Amino acid sequence: MTTKENLKYQLLAAQCGFAFEILFTIFWAWFGHNLPPASPNLGAQELATHFALHHNAILFGNSMAALVAVLWIPWTAQLTVVMWWIEGSSPVLTIIQLIGGTLTAWVVMFCPAIWAAAASRPDIDPNLVRTLNDFVPLTAMPFFKTGPLAWNGAISFWALFGIYFFWTASMGVCMAKDASRKLREEGTLETPRQWKPGSASATA
Repeated sequence: MTTKENLKYQLLAAQCGFAFEILFTIFWAWFGHNLPPASPNLGAQELATHFALHHNAILFGNSMAALVAVLWIPWTAQLTVVMWWIEGSSPVLTIIQLIGGTLTAWVVMFCPAIWAAAASRPDIDPNLVRTLNDFVPLTAMPFFKTGPLAWNGAISFWALFGIYFFWTASMGVCMAKDASRKLREEGTLETPRQWKPGSASATA
């Protein structure tokens, strides 16, 4: 593979972050009625009624969200490549990032699948619906039922997810710009070249 071809794949991987944010927001947040999620203060029957009323939308939205979450994987791979270039040999932080990104990909695929399961049968036991729903929000504040620290509150939901989406978008912009710049510098050269993380050819 030529350097130019490699950079094209890197640019595509960086752009997967934008596709993830747009599609995941549409399916998980809008169709899935998670903007914000149902209040943790709801009783089992109230929560089951919420899922029954929006059965088709929640099932479709969360099923699609679990599918498009796979876009997080190439974005994570590109961030790993960029960090590897920066660190060079013994890339401890790069390895930590790769493990964290892989776990994040699993979370954003697994959690919508659980919500979809909770909505799959309108006649499901309300206590089971609540158990599945309460299992998903893996926030740092699971003991608050109301207020800004509840999982649908100003801090635990709006602030944390806002920061998360802003960081993802900003990193995607930086990585896409970097790959585009290297593509322009590469010009029309088609000669295959070998590169190593931290080498001059990789960081040119």
